[in-house]
Amino acid sequence: IINKDVNSRPTPNPNVLIELGYAMKTLGEGNFIMVMNTAFGNLEQLPFDLRQRRVINYNMPENNQEKATERNNLAKDFERAIRPILQALEEEIKRKNSIAEIAKEEIREGDLSGGMFYHYTRYFLNDKIGELAPKSSKKKVINEDMLIKAIDLTEELVIEFASVA
Repeated sequence: IINKDVNSRPTPNPNVLIELGYAMKTLGEGNFIMVMNTAFGNLEQLPFDLRQRRVINYNMPENNQEKATERNNLAKDFERAIRPILQALEEEIKRKNSIAEIAKEEIREGDLSGGMFYHYTRYFLNDKIGELAPKSSKKKVINEDMLIKAIDLTEELVIEFASVA
């Protein structure tokens, strides 16, 4: 992240900050991993809001001949960081599947009054559609391209609802 010029103070690399911001927005908090080679800077040189996040550190200078040990340690750190992310994603998928499966079972049993089917259609779908809706400006003008993109994003939701209905 740090551009290090010998004659000036370290500054953030704008391209890296843009990529990191995009990852934060797209993947969500905790679903990306920051990695820093401390041979080229230390944690205190990061912007203050990034210093507070979890950063995997390793030390591998350019002229380091013995890379295997550091590489193995880094691989273990990656595994420890990736496992919880994957487990959380699996749980989210199971939760989504279980809501749809419970709703299907209620339909088979004829119970449509106030169980999971009701909650599925009333809240879960409404929340999902709200998440996919295009974000408009203060003027409340929705660009046609934004609307088309939002409609395209509903494909998975429509397929899931069709499986329940």
